[in-house]
Amino acid sequence: PMNDIVSALRAAVGILPAGTYNLGTGQSRSLRDMAKRVAAVCEMTLGFKPKVVAGADEAGVPPPPLEFCVAKLARFGVIPSSFLDEEIARILEAANRTFVMLANE
Repeated sequence: PMNDIVSALRAAVGILPAGTYNLGTGQSRSLRDMAKRVAAVCEMTLGFKPKVVAGADEAGVPPPPLEFCVAKLARFGVIPSSFLDEEIARILEAANRTFVMLANE
């Protein structure tokens, strides 16, 4: 979420040594799972649930998880939140306001 990005940028200005840092929860999510999550949050936020259309699973075998180590940032006190649904809702609300405004022009 945006709050995590701001926290990491603040730390970068003051305490983080130069380097590459992974910012996230350390949990893998498939694109299909994220699309389903966005659809569910859209239903709670805007009152409708968009249909998620995806190709067939490959023989029912889940893809291997991606591994991202976020421990490097955590050593400097930057701990990612897990408030992804709230961030999705803010983005959906902003997009809805923008599209309604554009449609009314």
